[in-house]
Amino acid sequence: MTSKASVSLKPEQLLSISAQALYKTFFETARDQSKQIFKELEKGKTCSLYVMKIANGQEIQGKLSLDKSEFVGKINYSAFRAALEVMVKRIADKINKKEDLNIFTNEDNGELVFHIPGFIETDGQVNILVLGVVQQAPGVIGQKLMFLDPTQFAKTDK
Repeated sequence: MTSKASVSLKPEQLLSISAQALYKTFFETARDQSKQIFKELEKGKTCSLYVMKIANGQEIQGKLSLDKSEFVGKINYSAFRAALEVMVKRIADKINKKEDLNIFTNEDNGELVFHIPGFIETDGQVNILVLGVVQQAPGVIGQKLMFLDPTQFAKTDK
C-alpha cells in the first residue's frame, strides 16, 4: 500500500486537475460509462475521479460527489453533462487567460468553491453548476459539483 502524500497545491492547480479529470470522465469516456458514473452520483454516492501518482510512489486520490439539492426540475444525464460542459469550458478559458478564478472559501472546512458557473436553460428554467474542492483526508481530494439556487442570479435584459 502506498503512503498518503503531503503535497501543497495552489488553487489554480487544484482547479486545473479537477477540470481535466471531469472532462476526461464525462467527455472522453464512453457515454455508457460516464452515464453510469452520473447515476451513482445522482444517488448520492461518491465516485473515484482519479488517482495521481507523485514523487516517491505516493498518490493523490480524487473523489467526486454531486449536490443536486438546488437543481430546479428533474435532473438527467443530458442536463448534467450540458452544465458540466459549459463549466469546464469556462474554467479552461479562465485558466488559459490567467483570469481571476472567483474563489470562495468555507472557513469551517477549508473547501474552495470556484464560482465559474456552468449555466444551462431548459424550457425557460435556468440551473447553475459550480465546483467545490476540499481535502477530505491526507492524500484525498474531494471534488463536489454543486447546483446553486438559480433565484440568486437575476436575469437582466440589456
